Amino acid sequence: MASEIAIMHILNGEHYSGLERVVDQLSELAPEYGYRLHLVFLKPLTMRLRMKSTQVTIYECPMRNKLDVFASAKKISAIAKDADCRLIHSHCVRSTLVASRVKKQTGLP
Repeated sequence: MASEIAIMHILNGEHYSGLERVVDQLSELAPEYGYRLHLVFLKPLTMRLRMKSTQVTIYECPMRNKLDVFASAKKISAIAKDADCRLIHSHCVRSTLVASRVKKQTGLP
């Protein structure tokens, strides 16, 4: 669909349990409703290997440590701009800290 709305999800990515399974399923179904999901993993381990969806763009933006919020947010802000994302959605505390910086840098809700 040419007019898909791009949404970025920021996740830890180190596990593949409840939340990650839901995002995987959303990624598969979103294009049917006019959305294209872009996933950013801050700890790119298990989730990327176990995802079933092929309807998603995945980015790895590993944090060097728990305080690496600013560097990660800068990289993710550039990705969001390049992908023409309209919305940033975060999951869990770590990703919400990064997403709050991305919001300040990009103005995206």
